[in-house]
Amino acid sequence: MNKKHYLIALLYGIITAACLFAPCLPAGAEEQAAAGKSGKTKPIAPKEKLEQLVAELQKNPDDYALREKAIRLALTFKPAPAVPTEARKFEGRAEYALKDAKSETDFLDAAEEYKKALLLAPWIANDYFNQALAYEKGGKFKEAKQGLELYLLAAPNAKDAEDVQKRIAGIEYAIEKKIKDESPDARFQTLKKSLDGSEWFAQPRHRDLDHYFKLQNGELSYWLEWRTDMDPEMAQLNPHLPGTREKLWNGPLTSASFVMPKGNKFSMDNFVTLSEDGELITVNWSGEFSGTLTLVRRR
Repeated sequence: MNKKHYLIALLYGIITAACLFAPCLPAGAEEQAAAGKSGKTKPIAPKEKLEQLVAELQKNPDDYALREKAIRLALTFKPAPAVPTEARKFEGRAEYALKDAKSETDFLDAAEEYKKALLLAPWIANDYFNQALAYEKGGKFKEAKQGLELYLLAAPNAKDAEDVQKRIAGIEYAIEKKIKDESPDARFQTLKKSLDGSEWFAQPRHRDLDHYFKLQNGELSYWLEWRTDMDPEMAQLNPHLPGTREKLWNGPLTSASFVMPKGNKFSMDNFVTLSEDGELITVNWSGEFSGTLTLVRRR
């Protein structure tokens, strides 16, 4: 065998050994492995991210910040995201209900159909506008104002933006007048009804647990919930705590100010105040230790 043939045979042997003993990676796997080693992750495509936001919104339909995030992302799409067939179906139902509405209940039924469409496609600007009209006719001024604000967000170049801003101002006036015309007790009952199902969480959050109030069917309850991401040392000492919660108090919400009395759960009286707009709950206590806890309503 001459020298040239010898070198070719040697090279062939090296290549064969590499294939036998080295792990076989599919096309592109080397780049993925290298990316993994460098700590980089593949970015989520905008379409997939929008689908994730819509799925989260369907679980938390009153999460205003989440809805805004979905709208802002959809605005970056050229062309705009396709509207699901099911959303168009709810649009049709809403338009029919709105056209034939005669009572406040009818208008609120139409608003509910628009709500279903907007849970599937939260970027449809016209649906927010029409839903706001339905809410306004149904006497739900707060929801109407929010709908028009979302319309302006979803349609940043709307030709009627100035007229819509005037309409928002008019609705704000209607809200103020309605509050002024009601007796203090009537105002409180209206507020309580509008807040049913709400939760208020302490701000700033404690590193290990959450304090929160919950209003359900007119009953207000006060809870402590140990966080699953609590301090590891604390979790190790108390492995039963993460994720557990304890109800410290509950009772009917009969006024905007009341006392959670001293007892087996509290070493002193706790004075609780609900703000006029229902967005804040403040807890004050005094004695050997005094302090204030502010809880913010989560939409």
